[in-house]
Amino acid sequence: MDDLSQTILINLRQNNFLKDVTFLLEDLEIVANRSLLAASYPYFERMLFGNTNEANQKRIELRSTCKEAFQKVIEFINKGQCDLQNMRERRIINLIRLAHEYQFDELLSYLKSKINVSSYSVRFCTEFFDFATLANCNYWKNSCLINVEKWFISEVNSELFATFSRHLVGHLTARHIPSP
Repeated sequence: MDDLSQTILINLRQNNFLKDVTFLLEDLEIVANRSLLAASYPYFERMLFGNTNEANQKRIELRSTCKEAFQKVIEFINKGQCDLQNMRERRIINLIRLAHEYQFDELLSYLKSKINVSSYSVRFCTEFFDFATLANCNYWKNSCLINVEKWFISEVNSELFATFSRHLVGHLTARHIPSP
């Protein structure tokens, strides 16, 4: 990218006077640049410049959107990355759901490179597996299965097994698991 293009992009991301849309999420206001959002993802292009109610509004309320997940989407657009270090497991799943729902493919690819399901709890893997199955996200579905198989083999008769969803147990029992 040449110097001028880089400067323009930095200005669009950082200069507050160029930010022309405010998203309202619960008790949080996120100010952003409408053009930058639209150029980043078709979802925002349709929302902010299409034949929608939001296209004519300077303040847009997002009622059913997780505010932490939306903040990370904006952070990713502005920085090309987002910090997942201090995010709770539930919020990470919300972020992945939001990225999938909005079809933010670049963000999903980034998250695939950063999220290692073996670092998370059984509850996370169980919930994430169910989402990945419904969303047809085979990469994460298989990652969860591989991780949960380890627990499944050693914990089949324990309380931990009771936390697995019926769908997850069905997939685990249908797989060929080599003996340890």
